Amino acid sequence: LRRGAFEDSIALLEEALDRYRDDPRATRARYLQADAYRQSGLALKADLNEAQLPGAIEQMRLQAQERFAEAAPQRRVHP
Repeated sequence: LRRGAFEDSIALLEEALDRYRDDPRATRARYLQADAYRQSGLALKADLNEAQLPGAIEQMRLQAQERFAEAAPQRRVHP
């Protein structure tokens, strides 16, 4: 499942940012993490087209909204 790779990236970047918050590369890491959130949200939206159960559809819709909400503030970070 493709979105699993994005979720792994989100977790790894979160850990790196926690450890190396003041590193000059942190801005790039925040951008990459925001992009991973965005890509994960897009993958969830694509999966919605294939979902059959109403409960699964609503859960995936909420997860996609959460991913996009996480991506938005992080993409506004400037060096």
